[in-house]
Amino acid sequence: MVIKMTLFCFFVQVALSLSYNTTLGTGISREGKFFSIFSVVRFPNSGCSATNQYNGTCLTSNECSRSGGVAYGSCASGFGVCCTFLIQTCGTTTNKNCTYFQNPGYPSASVAPLQCSLVVQKCSADICQLRLDFQEFVISQPDSSTFETMGANFQGQCVTDSFTVSGGSNPIPVLCGTNTGQHMYVDMTTGGGSFTLSFSLGASSEAESLERTWNVKISQLPCDAISNAPPQCLQYFTSTTGTLLSYNYQVEDAENTYMLSNTDYTICIRMAEGFCGVCYSQCTSAAPPAFQISGEAGTASVDTDCTTDWITIPSGYGQGTTKTTDRICGPFLAADGEDTSEIPVCSTSKPFEVRVHTDNFEAETDLSDGFCLNYNQIPCISTAGINTVA
Repeated sequence: MVIKMTLFCFFVQVALSLSYNTTLGTGISREGKFFSIFSVVRFPNSGCSATNQYNGTCLTSNECSRSGGVAYGSCASGFGVCCTFLIQTCGTTTNKNCTYFQNPGYPSASVAPLQCSLVVQKCSADICQLRLDFQEFVISQPDSSTFETMGANFQGQCVTDSFTVSGGSNPIPVLCGTNTGQHMYVDMTTGGGSFTLSFSLGASSEAESLERTWNVKISQLPCDAISNAPPQCLQYFTSTTGTLLSYNYQVEDAENTYMLSNTDYTICIRMAEGFCGVCYSQCTSAAPPAFQISGEAGTASVDTDCTTDWITIPSGYGQGTTKTTDRICGPFLAADGEDTSEIPVCSTSKPFEVRVHTDNFEAETDLSDGFCLNYNQIPCISTAGINTVA
């Protein structure tokens, strides 16, 4: 047995040492004699979970290093490596799917002033959307003063720090503050094109001690992907239940929660099979008020009473009523301007969506914490406290 194994190993070594076109002295080619006992291992370049807690792409070790990635763990039964793309260098360009854009020195904080951008190119021509997941996003808060410059009030605007996205075909507001856990979709036209993500950190005495950090996961979605958001939807939720937060709403921090100015976007919810309605209610465990969008304290504000900032729930109505409304603002969520306390608002209008609008500044008298809303899709035949839908 030992002699047979030794001879087998010898012939394997000989076979591996021959080039593909080499012919043995017996006239039997390597391909015919030895190559049949080996096969080239091929595997799809699919997504994988890296050992550094990130998501990556399954590549060969050489492909990963040539692409500028870093291998963390194996995949494809050990034939591949989970290759991650982490970019901390400002002014860089990437065309890799599942790239992480991080501040220089992450997880350590960056020091202002700093201009830091990343150009994202499509990894293939059939990409139609980017999804940005803010796994960490902490920069300075919007302006909270009431100073005026040349007649313009900047309260609620991202004056010191800002995050912008250019190149998308859907409206994308300027962000600042804390948006960890939030996400957004960027619509991309077919064919070529590039998109720029930019963080601008300014010097400010109020923000000198702030530790600015960001870690943005960038996913490129093919045009036929089932996870694509409908056109013009900045945020997209696919579960039957979930929570909607305005940007910079901080569930556990009432002191630093400010609604951002100059926003005009749509939050979309995928209608699940067998469900015909959706109800929204204020979060009960939030430290800040769960719904404060301009308006006067005391009673709800709806429709024509909402002239500066509001959310729109198409054909929304209070549970147990038939009165409908669209615009909602004020100190709590309600569908009737005579309501004096929060009442969940439902809608059977399709598609399921909530539109958000804020003007260019938040007046000193405005209630501008934003919103934290739980949503719950309602089956087509239901007696769960809303009008029966069929």
